[in-house]
Amino acid sequence: MKNLIEAVRVLSLPGEQQLASQPSGSAKADELALGFDDAFRFWKPRRWSEFSEEEKSALAAIDAALAAMSDEKNGALWSEDAVRHDPRWQRLREKAQAALTLLHE
Repeated sequence: MKNLIEAVRVLSLPGEQQLASQPSGSAKADELALGFDDAFRFWKPRRWSEFSEEEKSALAAIDAALAAMSDEKNGALWSEDAVRHDPRWQRLREKAQAALTLLHE
């Protein structure tokens, strides 16, 4: 489950640090979302019952925020500038910070 916690941790970082955590030459915004999505989709069917209701809610909020951001009309959200400056990325960071706090309790 370390990869899920790590994906949440990365999403909780300031935008510049999020981008720096991704491989050079990659679609960094996409990779941030995929890191969480891959880990969440892997662990949800395997260990979901082990999470508290608060943890489930916090993780589901991140998933829902990323899904809403992924709509075709939101293509501009997937730039490095958007990761740094768009309020939706800031709200996502706040959701990730809340989830990370719960996961570390």
